[in-house]
Amino acid sequence: MFRQSPIIETKTDAVDELADVRMTLSGLASLTQALANSGMHEPDAMRLTSCLLDYCASTTRESIEAMSHQRIE
Repeated sequence: MFRQSPIIETKTDAVDELADVRMTLSGLASLTQALANSGMHEPDAMRLTSCLLDYCASTTRESIEAMSHQRIE
């Protein structure tokens, strides 16, 4: 699914990607709650959860780097 870090070159890109992370985490919270309530703990569901969390971590790292190394104009 998300095998590479996003390309973030500007602070605007970073903010946009962080908004995507926020929405992904919100959806992931709903997904995990639904899985817990239904008793479904299938390996595919756990792999999806892991993949989404990895995407969020990678995007957050790239966004922080872009925001801290970018010159303010």
